[in-house]
Amino acid sequence: MLRLVTDLLDVARIGYGRLSIDKKPSNVDLLLEDIREAFTPVAHAKSISLDVNSKVGPATVWLDSDRIYQVLANLVANAIKFTLAGGHVEVEAHRDDDELRFSVRDTGPGIAESDRSAIFDRFYQLPNQRSGGHGLGLYICRAVVDAHDGRIWVDGVVGRGSVFHVALPVA
Repeated sequence: MLRLVTDLLDVARIGYGRLSIDKKPSNVDLLLEDIREAFTPVAHAKSISLDVNSKVGPATVWLDSDRIYQVLANLVANAIKFTLAGGHVEVEAHRDDDELRFSVRDTGPGIAESDRSAIFDRFYQLPNQRSGGHGLGLYICRAVVDAHDGRIWVDGVVGRGSVFHVALPVA
């Protein structure tokens, strides 16, 4: 219930152009360690393996670590939710020229190419998917990434999994 209320408040802030972003020096490795600690028990409870890897090193970048954690947590929670027991979820960060890139890869059902842009719309849910969600998480993720002047997208293969990508400019 708390998450729904928080999401609704974020949606209202986005609608009014008041989503707050507080960029400050942040350590990517520590951010990913927080993701690992939060989601390893959830993944193991579903018999899903979770790997979290940083190829960034101890670099410090300017971003709102709370908001980027929110984005990654949503992507990882979705990956775990849609991956069957025995599956795999991987979170990775790496530097690519002037961008910091995060990827969340899963072995879930994948997303049809025709749905890939719509999943970031407010209240959109995939047809024939009973996720228990409200169609707000990916909308909020896109708004947070946009506020960082970044990009978010998904690719993958239906029946073999999805890969969500977040690219943030490095100052």
